[in-house]
Amino acid sequence: MQSVDSADWGCSCGDLFAVTACDSDPCYELTCPAARRARRASAPGHLANAGGVIVSYLEWVQNTQEYAWTLEEVNADLERRLTAAFEKLIDAYSEYETPDLRTAAYIIALDRNATAHAHRGLFP
Repeated sequence: MQSVDSADWGCSCGDLFAVTACDSDPCYELTCPAARRARRASAPGHLANAGGVIVSYLEWVQNTQEYAWTLEEVNADLERRLTAAFEKLIDAYSEYETPDLRTAAYIIALDRNATAHAHRGLFP
């Protein structure tokens, strides 16, 4: 895998080999142009950081059910959820021909909000 010089990113963290969440709002304008120049796709921060949130949710579910799952069950559920989310992201990226995955993620979010609004109406 080809590395990206950290000077392109304006940081001093050594060479970067993979970009998982270059679109965090505080540094989006700095990092994403460098990722595009290096021809690297970046996973939106919401997806890249979702693993911890999902596992926290699964822990909460276990606690409310007073039933412990095995590590393998938790990992399988996490992988299923993240794989499904990534596949939806790639589908939206292709269908709407967005410039990046972040834009595709926003399209998915707006579509979900519109669907919820259609079913529930205006919700506080």
